[in-house]
Amino acid sequence: MSETSGSESVRPCPVCRQGMEHEREHGVEIDVCEEHGVWLDAGELEAIVLKLKARAGRQRRRAVDSARRRGKVSGAFWGWWSLLGE
Repeated sequence: MSETSGSESVRPCPVCRQGMEHEREHGVEIDVCEEHGVWLDAGELEAIVLKLKARAGRQRRRAVDSARRRGKVSGAFWGWWSLLGE
């Protein structure tokens, strides 16, 4: 297991007491035991959820904007053709 740079030391896993690795997920430093999984400190889960919600909101806005642009283009195209049929 690796130790992070800086002043943080390797934390022991609450289950097996082996040193855990530090990983960065969604901008949050988390502790990982290869055998027992991920361990989060107070507030880290909430921080990850907020980042994921923000990302989903940005993706949703891009999808809506793209659909609006496609709708305007196809609406203009079909609107023009409908003028010929009348």
